[in-house]
Amino acid sequence: MIESAYLEKNPKLYLFLPLYYTLWADSVLTPTEVTTMEALLKSQAWLTTDEQEFLLKHLDPIHPPKPKALKSWREIILQANDAGHKSLTDLALHLVKIKGNGQAKTISEKTLSEFRDAELRLGILGKEINDILRKDHQTITTRHESKASFKVDEMTRILEGDQAQLIRQVKLVIGDPVFKYYAGESRHEYRELVLKWCQDLARQGFGNWAYPKEHGGKGDMKGYFTIMETLSYHDLSMVIKFGVQFGLWGMSVYFLGTEKHHKKYLKDIGTLDLPGCFAMTETGHGSNVKGLRTTATYDHKAQTFTIHTPVPGARKEYIGNAALHGQKATVFAKLVIEGVDYGVNAFVVPLRDKKGNLLPGVSIDDCGKKMGLNGVDNGIIYFENVVVPKEAMLDRFASVNEEGEFESPISSDNRRFFTMLGTLVGGRIGIPRSGLAAARSGLTITIRYSDQRRQFGPEGGEEVPILNYRMHQRRLMRP
Repeated sequence: MIESAYLEKNPKLYLFLPLYYTLWADSVLTPTEVTTMEALLKSQAWLTTDEQEFLLKHLDPIHPPKPKALKSWREIILQANDAGHKSLTDLALHLVKIKGNGQAKTISEKTLSEFRDAELRLGILGKEINDILRKDHQTITTRHESKASFKVDEMTRILEGDQAQLIRQVKLVIGDPVFKYYAGESRHEYRELVLKWCQDLARQGFGNWAYPKEHGGKGDMKGYFTIMETLSYHDLSMVIKFGVQFGLWGMSVYFLGTEKHHKKYLKDIGTLDLPGCFAMTETGHGSNVKGLRTTATYDHKAQTFTIHTPVPGARKEYIGNAALHGQKATVFAKLVIEGVDYGVNAFVVPLRDKKGNLLPGVSIDDCGKKMGLNGVDNGIIYFENVVVPKEAMLDRFASVNEEGEFESPISSDNRRFFTMLGTLVGGRIGIPRSGLAAARSGLTITIRYSDQRRQFGPEGGEEVPILNYRMHQRRLMRP
């Protein structure tokens, strides 16, 4: 950014540098920061289209500036950081005076006012840039620390391990005002907010984190589960929606499909451009996958499969993303070829078009209210002879060959079945980790409250915190 010809041609662009540096100083750009900066850019009529595009390129949460670039930004800003400026805008104006050969005089009061308004919306304190740039920043709290019976920083380092940076990044994002808890009563509003949250997380690159690099991800499965666990300190409807979309739906395509499916779907799943479902559970059989009764009948002449719900008990029950947002689903069904049942296999089946309209043969009921998870649109899916192409079969472990015959590299039906399901056990890792994060949040809140809430006490004395009572301690902190 510093070396750009745009700044040489128009030094007034240095107005943006202190803001950009301050926002990127923690290596994370939150949704509120992005939208605020985009609005500021669009309000500046003096910017050319090329200049706007140049500045917008530096507001991509997935592609932060490199450490070397940040250092160079800082060195430039330091040239103007010697006058005790009360705001970033004052600092930026001073920077333009240094760099601009008189260009600062052409900056209008309206422009300066818009920059100051942006500072306020971003919650940047007047002295923040000076604090960031100061080499030795001493405060009262740095001199007077609370005492603990163990080193808190050391304990945190042990618990977070090599995932500390990613945990910090996720916490910064969900700490953004955009992620404020929903306190309303409308199930529809809540669901739409949860969808938006997941879209914001996808823009940060969290959705496709586990997918291969060639399909937009980082190939980091460990990191994906760290993200899931950290998100679970926040809203659990958001966590379920996130897990269904990027975990169950995306991972089923990744693990059960082959390269043709990866190329076709993974990138759009990871960005949430293709919302989807994981349609395994049936009303009559729960998670007894071997007992599923949905059928996928192969027609060799047409090169298609017909997905069908033969009885009410075979409907897909409580499927996340199904009631409103899912456009496709990984559907687990018995493969039938010429009347012979070849066991449960997985198929990508369209549910809705891009406008949200259900496709022919697909019926979906809303599961309605749920205790604690009303931000998730669970639904019940029925298929009435829905035809999908041959390529819809996720064929990593089994396929239909050119002659219309079933074939698999794993000859044993039982072994093939359990191998297929074994690729999906990652969710069994994510769920307990999310549960533990939620439990830690609850325990933290309870202990803090217990230390403030007072009840009873000695005769004639003040009431004491309930955390002082041994029974309460044992309930919260078992020896």
